[in-house]
Amino acid sequence: MRIEQIADRIASWVILYNDKEKAFGRHVTKENLMYSLINSMNNMSIIVLIVLLGVLLNDLKLLIQITCLFGIFRFFTGGLHLTTPLQCIVVSTFIILLARYLPLPGILPILLCFMTLGLTLRFAPASVSKHSIPLTAKRTILFKIIACLIVITTSLFQNDHLITVMFLQSLTLIHYKTEGRCRRVESKAIHR
Repeated sequence: MRIEQIADRIASWVILYNDKEKAFGRHVTKENLMYSLINSMNNMSIIVLIVLLGVLLNDLKLLIQITCLFGIFRFFTGGLHLTTPLQCIVVSTFIILLARYLPLPGILPILLCFMTLGLTLRFAPASVSKHSIPLTAKRTILFKIIACLIVITTSLFQNDHLITVMFLQSLTLIHYKTEGRCRRVESKAIHR
């Protein structure tokens, strides 16, 4: 059974058998509830998969660190959303594993830090999800500052794996829509 089907069944049951106003304090649509459930199941699937791979590869501690930084950095920067939950799970897991096993020789970590900082300053917070809620200007600036502080702080640890996962995540901030020519899509940040 797919994640969307499970979320649909849970959301249908909750909407049918509960008073929405009483349970949530405000009106919640089935679509919003499904979106939240799909995101929660996606995140849990990624975490479970990374833990299993970490145990199998005897690299659990570092993979958990990379996963945590990836999730926190993505929360403040936003980024490209894939079309299906399975794609999200596969690509996120691949990014985390790539960050772990991709060697960074010489001054490449420093260059990636500067590139990540530049992409973050230019594009974050960004999201192209149809469910994204626009952030206020004040909150957008706050998210951008926090994301930049995460990049700077992480670079002080000089951990190539953490720098790599931030760089790979910052690449998801760049999104182009093709209609004749490529152009940057105006982004709306995620409000979670």
